[in-house]
Amino acid sequence: MSVRDAITTFLLIACAVMAYWWVAADALDKKLASLKGKEAVPGITLDWKTAEVGGFPFRLDADFTGLTVKGAGAHGPFAWRAEKLAAHTLTYNRTKAVYEAAGKQHASWTGADGAPHEIYFLPGSLRASSVTRDH
Repeated sequence: MSVRDAITTFLLIACAVMAYWWVAADALDKKLASLKGKEAVPGITLDWKTAEVGGFPFRLDADFTGLTVKGAGAHGPFAWRAEKLAAHTLTYNRTKAVYEAAGKQHASWTGADGAPHEIYFLPGSLRASSVTRDH
């Protein structure tokens, strides 16, 4: 393989990676727009002030401000609020996602005794990840 062929192959692969990222980012942006203020799963509503998609070229990042998760728990309603939340996944292997919440965080729920409860999280103290598969 000549140097010219190697450079051409590299550029073609780079263009394919960039095109794939733009398609995946556009799909994520549309999915987020369809979820805003609506039920993500039965009984759980997501809302936020702003959401930005980024991470070019190897990650898909969704950066939220003013995120609120509300729903109905076993004993009554619950809510979780975070000033900022970031969700990260790789574009080439999206079986794992990492979530990072920052800023002021607040959770409230109704306990088994029917009394309201609430807790405040320290900034940056909450992290989680998930593995997603077809099954």
